[in-house]
Amino acid sequence: MKVCTAILIAVLFCACALEGVNVIGPADGFVFYDKGNYSDGWRYLEASPIDAGEVSRYYLIGEFTGGSSAIGMGKQNTDLILATIDTGNNGVGRAVQLCSEFYYGGYSDWFLPSKNELNQMIKTAEHLFPKKRYLTSTFKRIYDDQTEGEIWSIFEDVVVEAHQHSTDNSYHIRPIRRF
Repeated sequence: MKVCTAILIAVLFCACALEGVNVIGPADGFVFYDKGNYSDGWRYLEASPIDAGEVSRYYLIGEFTGGSSAIGMGKQNTDLILATIDTGNNGVGRAVQLCSEFYYGGYSDWFLPSKNELNQMIKTAEHLFPKKRYLTSTFKRIYDDQTEGEIWSIFEDVVVEAHQHSTDNSYHIRPIRRF
């Protein structure tokens, strides 16, 4: 059954990508990435059709040394942030908490996307994203010798450093999952 589902999604993903139509995933979100084969328990990335909430501050409180920007790293970034950052600070800790507690389409395995995952998601389905600021799980050091820094965000389809926005801006949280 899993193999048949995977083949069907792969065929639909390729056919729909050519037509500019998004494939609906198992959690009723849209499939925005196919890495080509199953490895590490997943092949596709699916975005929730709705935001999990928003946070009012972008900065990290505390130290965090992970945060890869690569596609496929959002889950690991989210887990690292959950393990090391206070989730009550209404910043990125709260953002990953919102994703980890998010339940939609019968699934609860959502996470905060990396910078490249979010960028790919917006490129694939630009029409599904209103012009909002979206937060990623990718950490950017301010200086090479520091462990504190900022989180990258994406605004109007342009990747920007979070510090380019003032602290009174809201950052929307759009969870993704892999399958």
